[in-house]
Amino acid sequence: MIREGAIALARRTAVGTALALPAAVSAQVVRDTAPAPRIEWRADATVARRTAAEVGAGLIVPVGVYLRVAADLAGGVIAGGARAPGGSGRVDLVGRFLLDPLDEHRWGPYLAGGAGYRAAADARGRVVLVALLGLEGPRAGRIVPAVEAGFAGGLSVGVVLRRAEVTGWR
Repeated sequence: MIREGAIALARRTAVGTALALPAAVSAQVVRDTAPAPRIEWRADATVARRTAAEVGAGLIVPVGVYLRVAADLAGGVIAGGARAPGGSGRVDLVGRFLLDPLDEHRWGPYLAGGAGYRAAADARGRVVLVALLGLEGPRAGRIVPAVEAGFAGGLSVGVVLRRAEVTGWR
C-alpha cells in the first residue's frame, strides 16, 4: 500500500511538473539568421543655397534587431543661386536605429545618421553629414512606407518605400 501511494505521488509530481513547464511559442523562437538584404526607393528634396530634388534606390542590410545600414544612389535636378539649373546626384551610407524593430506598433520611429557625397554638374562635389528622424508607416502588402526629415547637406525631407521583411522585422 505504501508502494502504491509512492507510485501515485510520483505520477502526480511528474504530470504537475510537465504542466508547469512553459512551452516555447513562436514569439520565443530564436532566429537563426537576420533578415536578408532588401531594397528601397526614395524621393528627396534638399534645401540649402541651392535646392535639389532627387529620386533614387538603395540596398538595406540588417545588422541586428535594431540596426539597418543603407547605401543609396540618387539623381535629379538642382536649381537656385547664381547658377543655371542642372543635374545633381548623391551617394549616401546611413545607419538607421529602429525604435520599434519588431512592428509592435502601427508606426515605427527611427533615428538615422551617416555620411553622403553630393555632386552637381556645374560644381565640385562635397561630403556631407546626414542626420535624420524617420517614421515608418503601416505595411501595405510587401511595402513599408516611411517619411524622413533632417539635415543632409541642407534641410532634407524624403519619402521612402521599402520592401517589407518576410520575418516581420521592419
